[in-house]
Amino acid sequence: MPKMPVSYLRRGINKEVFSPRHGNRRRLRANLGIPEHHLLLLFVGRIGQEKNVMLLAQIVRTLREQDEPIHLLVVGAGSHKEAVRKALGPAVTFTGSMPQSRLPWIYASADLFVFPSETEVYPNVVLEAKASGLPVLVSSKGGAAQLVKKTGLDGFVVGDGNPQPWVRLIKQLRLDSEHRKRVGVEARKDIDNGRPSWRDVLVSDLLPIWERVANGASSKSVSGEHGRSGVKG
Repeated sequence: MPKMPVSYLRRGINKEVFSPRHGNRRRLRANLGIPEHHLLLLFVGRIGQEKNVMLLAQIVRTLREQDEPIHLLVVGAGSHKEAVRKALGPAVTFTGSMPQSRLPWIYASADLFVFPSETEVYPNVVLEAKASGLPVLVSSKGGAAQLVKKTGLDGFVVGDGNPQPWVRLIKQLRLDSEHRKRVGVEARKDIDNGRPSWRDVLVSDLLPIWERVANGASSKSVSGEHGRSGVKG
């Protein structure tokens, strides 16, 4: 069986669409009723067991039991929605599934992106959050961890499925808004300097392949025409 040529195709991010400049906390309060003066945690993805959403619910519930002014905003749909709602009551807001066009201001208006999923390969939601200037908290298990260059610099990798490390970190970050701001700035820098845009993917990854394929097809076509010419003669 002949070997098939394989090329590496990177995952891009739209750096203009996802940006800190879209932040509008007032709009978030007006449209979704997010409580004022609460630290807003954001989760974007399927509300299912594979995303570890019940760990997220446990984290938020523990924080609320410790009288931390925390609110969780969940964008997505899934089988565990009612279980999360039952665990958190008024401490959680669900938007349901949202069109891509509405996501940028949601990301940019939150305080932290908390994503404990351990089943990811290369989750674009983490890149979208970072592009929006949002500090990300991700699990050390799964592909999300590779999207944080250095924990504490451009995001946080939490190495335990137990809620307590997450709880401690979120409490620290709630009290240290300057640290949150620095990490958000570094997160955006990582997107600007270290992650390709979709245009970069098109120009650097796709076009060279298309050109090689087109040139190869052209060469075969020319060769075939010469062959037919010889037969006719």
